[in-house]
Amino acid sequence: MIRQEVLHAVLDPKAVHFKQFWLSSVDRDESELLEVLCFGNYGDLNAIQSCEEWKDAIESKLRTLTLLGLCEVPSELEYDQAMASCCIPDDVILEQRMVELQAQVHFQLDSVGRRIKVLRCLGARDIYNGERPLLLLRDAARSRESTLAGLRQWKQKLQYQLR
Repeated sequence: MIRQEVLHAVLDPKAVHFKQFWLSSVDRDESELLEVLCFGNYGDLNAIQSCEEWKDAIESKLRTLTLLGLCEVPSELEYDQAMASCCIPDDVILEQRMVELQAQVHFQLDSVGRRIKVLRCLGARDIYNGERPLLLLRDAARSRESTLAGLRQWKQKLQYQLR
């Protein structure tokens, strides 16, 4: 049984962090849903077997979370890449989704060039640190190890540029 506060968070368009719910979850269906919301992407939507009555809300949330994840790294994002990752059918819907992320991401849309220039990403997706076993996902794209590896690469790049 999915807790009411979890459902409210899924339905809240501004909510992007679900790890606190995942860590305290004891229900298998709820844990699977929260695992995908925390660490999965739009492509993992079909892994969730329960929650049919909220499928549209969950699908919408995963699109938003996947876009946020794409904005964490690059300074420029092609429309085609974002649309393919989130299964978004047209430019207008993509631009609407980006506007929904304004509190998390500062960006400029280039509708003609079909690019999103990420100026600053204020939010980030949840990070998996092995707190409990994953039930559905083979591995989490954003884990402690991958975050540390990215920081080490960034440090080396900065050190190289300063030489």
